[in-house]
Amino acid sequence: MKRVINSCIAVLLGVAVMSAVIVLCSENPSVSLAAFFLKPFSTRGYIRALFHKAGLFVCMALGASCALKTGMINLGGDGQIYAAGFVTALLLREYWGVGFLLQWSVALLCALSVSGILACVSGILKAWLATSEMITSFLLSTACVPLIDALIITVTRDPAGNLLATAPVHSHFILQQQTSLFGVPAVLTYASLVALAVGCFFSYTRVGYQFRICGKAPEFGRFVGFPVWATYVWGMVLSGALFGLTGFFSVVGLFGTCYVGFSVGMGYAALAHALIAHARITVLVPLAFFFAWMETASEAAVLGAHLTVNVVLFLQAAIFLLISAQWSAPWNAVRRGARRVYRFLVTVFCFRGEKHRTRRRHALSVHDTHHRRSRWE
Repeated sequence: MKRVINSCIAVLLGVAVMSAVIVLCSENPSVSLAAFFLKPFSTRGYIRALFHKAGLFVCMALGASCALKTGMINLGGDGQIYAAGFVTALLLREYWGVGFLLQWSVALLCALSVSGILACVSGILKAWLATSEMITSFLLSTACVPLIDALIITVTRDPAGNLLATAPVHSHFILQQQTSLFGVPAVLTYASLVALAVGCFFSYTRVGYQFRICGKAPEFGRFVGFPVWATYVWGMVLSGALFGLTGFFSVVGLFGTCYVGFSVGMGYAALAHALIAHARITVLVPLAFFFAWMETASEAAVLGAHLTVNVVLFLQAAIFLLISAQWSAPWNAVRRGARRVYRFLVTVFCFRGEKHRTRRRHALSVHDTHHRRSRWE
């Protein structure tokens, strides 16, 4: 409950800071505020784009959360998403004539495999050589991005004339126009089902329990006989596969092609999303709508209210900083200080004679008992 309250306070403060920055940096504050808060819900196209982005945010946050639950931090989300999207665009730009479901499944499996292998390298280096997974995943991602950029611009460029994108995905495989129950876009529906499956895996399976134990206390996991090295490897593989799912849904759902640099910033946003939700699967889905609204509102403000891109980036950085702050730390410090003052006053005024010493010990024991009960409650 305390974490939920802290997150809500941070969200409200972040929205207030964003509003203040918009007012200060815009020539017409009222128009800018209206574009930022209302335009994402003004038309059906904006709402559909918001739902699609929410589905992508769910998949991204799942990838970062799986790594956090296993005691790892995957900083290679940008490259893994980019590689999966590139493979998806290559495999789905033409129809093979073998059936929609078969070709779609092959492309999905290849996308998950490519991103999972990229993340698996970091897990293996962590397990065998004790190399930091943050450094290796970031370096691999940084190396993959310019390589894929070069392939898009030279070898796999769209023959129709687009210099910065591959050939578009065949119309049979586009999910942007497909809807599911109650008109919800298919991307968001599939992402929610994946989130449900991942939550059940970590909460109700033996392997998921081993992952959580080894992530929180690896020494205890070694003591009870859990394969901690396997947790590192498979945790990163699962994280990379979910990032690959994000790249797959980005190409077949929102963009329809793989253009240069489409995944820039996605890994950072996924990690921020997971940290804000404290890697809890049940919080990721509703929080994804807030992130999707923030991105859609930023784009609407840039296009309709004449805001600069730098201001939008500043707004996003401000909201991430405020949401990630631990608001319970000052309150805990105040409680500790008040408890020390109370013990000092009891020591000063009750330390006189045997009767007063007994009264002092009783008062301190009652206070400590009440404090322990309040902590557990």
